[in-house]
Amino acid sequence: MKEIVFQVLAEGGSLEILRLKTDENEKFVYHHNKFGLIDSDIISNEKSEYDSFQVPFLLIHSAYPWYQLHLTIVHKDYRDYVAEELIRLLNKFDMKWDLLAYSKKKFRKYFRYIYSFWSYSSKKWFAKHYSYPSDESERI
Repeated sequence: MKEIVFQVLAEGGSLEILRLKTDENEKFVYHHNKFGLIDSDIISNEKSEYDSFQVPFLLIHSAYPWYQLHLTIVHKDYRDYVAEELIRLLNKFDMKWDLLAYSKKKFRKYFRYIYSFWSYSSKKWFAKHYSYPSDESERI
């Protein structure tokens, strides 16, 4: 079975992680493509395979501001991990909630509890685990 477990769209390309499941194992494919802005030809189409979700996610997380782009899919199996890494990054660079204005709606959808753990008194982000909404749809 093949499914997209993480996807970010942007003008001129996309970043995604696919999960390939068989009865014996699962693999994760990091897929990154770039399109020309004028003629829409594919400029780059990269694919790499990994044994865990964390490796391709950290490649994306360290190289792209995915949290400021058009986040379209975060599979429920990886939401806690993605939220924890996002909070770690936000605190590392001292990012305020207001700087993520474009992404607020998406974060509320996938990480319903994120908004509540920006502390105005300490000016830090905190991770807490609450239950997710009953709506388990994967795509915004």
